[in-house]
Amino acid sequence: MRPLLSVFAALVAIALAGVLSTDGGTIFTGTSDGYVLAVNSSNGNEIWRHQLGAPVDAAPMTYMANGKQFLVVAAGSTVTAFAVPSG
Repeated sequence: MRPLLSVFAALVAIALAGVLSTDGGTIFTGTSDGYVLAVNSSNGNEIWRHQLGAPVDAAPMTYMANGKQFLVVAAGSTVTAFAVPSG
């Protein structure tokens, strides 16, 4: 198991954008090559990635609507929202 500080340091090294951590143990960030990433905070394993087509240069954000959580990421001139799976 990797300590959280080492996971965070590894993400900051690849992230152009900020880093968002959740109470559920997931860390989100974006990269200069246009990916948004989700990483397990306890072990550093990548959970998910998605190509947005432009550099991610802003911190990911999250919000709740109608009882569902969403992740919002700005890349280039586009803002993309993803539904976050519950559980």
